[in-house]
Amino acid sequence: MIDGGTFTMGSDHHYPEERPAHAVTVASFEIAEAPVTVAQFAHFVDATGHLTSAELPPEGYDAQPGSAVFTPSPGPVDLSDPRSWWRWEPGVSWRDGGADHPVVHVSLADALAYCSWAGVRLPTEAEWEWAAQGSVRGNTWCGAFPYDCQGLGTTSPVGSYAPNPWGLVDALGNVWEWTATLWTSSHLGTCCGPPTGGERQVAKGGSFLCAPDYCARYRPQARMAMAVDSPTCHLGFRVAR
Repeated sequence: MIDGGTFTMGSDHHYPEERPAHAVTVASFEIAEAPVTVAQFAHFVDATGHLTSAELPPEGYDAQPGSAVFTPSPGPVDLSDPRSWWRWEPGVSWRDGGADHPVVHVSLADALAYCSWAGVRLPTEAEWEWAAQGSVRGNTWCGAFPYDCQGLGTTSPVGSYAPNPWGLVDALGNVWEWTATLWTSSHLGTCCGPPTGGERQVAKGGSFLCAPDYCARYRPQARMAMAVDSPTCHLGFRVAR
């Protein structure tokens, strides 16, 4: 249970999409201590027979089912071109992760299907940011990105790092997390409501690929636009109600 309250959401001192910092009030709600794991997602699939986006041919593309996978570059590259370290891998899906790791390779539709089955929902961006206050940076990239990995370079079992004061683990680092909030390029738009559609959705928390020299988004205020139909190896979700 997260007690409701008023806090300053966003930041005026980091990335443009986090602006403007502004007061937001959230009501009390419940949120999962950790992201949904592969084992938990497997229960859902066993009960429903759900096929994820990564297990279905991409609509409108002549490609096999699969997902986006991170591949370290052999040396320094232009950090403005993510194609240097991302590749489409046929046959990759949520089934490739460890049972106690966050489930990844799931689209927004997959996360919403799980929520419908479990009787829960995704947290809004404001709820997520409020609940992540006081979180300690966890599984992020160590070394020069994207070629010199001195850390894990992949997901870690949930709970491998210390919880925040609310008891949440893996809020910062490990995997990005879907929220129920439609993306807008700044907080001046309608980003803080609860819509669950559109081409891009807000994800929070950063991932094991966030690095100080590339993507320093392992802060509660940070946010990222994710294509709703594009599963990747560093994007999962946690649930709320």
